[in-house]
Amino acid sequence: MAAGGSLALSLHALSLAAAATALAAAVPEPQAVANPSNIGSISCKACVFKMHGVVALDTPVFELRETLIGKYGEDSELIYDLADQGGDLSSLLYDLIVPFARYFVMNNIGSLKMYQIAKVYPRDNPSKRRYQEFYQCDFDIAGVYETMESDFEVIKVLTEFLD
Repeated sequence: MAAGGSLALSLHALSLAAAATALAAAVPEPQAVANPSNIGSISCKACVFKMHGVVALDTPVFELRETLIGKYGEDSELIYDLADQGGDLSSLLYDLIVPFARYFVMNNIGSLKMYQIAKVYPRDNPSKRRYQEFYQCDFDIAGVYETMESDFEVIKVLTEFLD
């Protein structure tokens, strides 16, 4: 039985190696590949926000095209467009500003401390350190607070985040 299990593992490893080789050749350059240890780091960073009573926001990776057009000024040409089977146009998120603003307005929220860690897709000229897909961390405090309270909290969270 051990020999059979060993053979199955070997065949599985071979098929994984072949698939990995084929996939590696198909990745457009430059693309950031998430290191599993970095994913764990993202969870740790989320804990910093939670300690400060900041709520998480999770939004889809795309928006309706008309929602995004004109929101980025000249950067509108840096948005990836998608068409579904019905011909409706959507776009991949360029950054996390629009989904936060939409959430804030649609839910009639008076004040909110919110963070979001998600992938974004700027359609930019790729280079050594400019990827077309990467994680962005967004931390927003919106609403009315005591003078300088929000500024102080942003600095405090940032210093803890970077430790």
